[in-house]
Amino acid sequence: YGPLAGTAVAVINTLVLLVVFPGALPTGPLYNLAATLATLFGIYLAHRFAGTHSNRWGEKALTVLFTAFGTLSRVGAMTLINWAFLRYPPPLGLSLPEEAIMVTLPLIVLFNATLALYTIPLGYIVAKRVSLSLKMRMWEPKA
Repeated sequence: YGPLAGTAVAVINTLVLLVVFPGALPTGPLYNLAATLATLFGIYLAHRFAGTHSNRWGEKALTVLFTAFGTLSRVGAMTLINWAFLRYPPPLGLSLPEEAIMVTLPLIVLFNATLALYTIPLGYIVAKRVSLSLKMRMWEPKA
């Protein structure tokens, strides 16, 4: 498993959210998909970087690297996306004026950073344990 499986799960999750529980903003699940894909992209970039320097990285360092890249990618992407779309009326945004968007963005950054800082290492640890118990090879940096 790897980026393809992660992307597939993110898309399935989005479809389920759109049908079952879209939330207050009907396009909310699409914001969630963008955040998840941005996180996965950051982890992918870290994976590529670690693969070119694989002999230098231990397990803890890889976890920190994946978390840092994933968090930065998510925060950057969602800051831009929210800045661009929250000004529009529903279902695309929340009709927020520019001043309200600028006040809200730091809270959105805090939310996205906090979420990524615990879900990335937790997901990595769980995936590692599952791959060991199922005797499956995890998507690892290539030497």
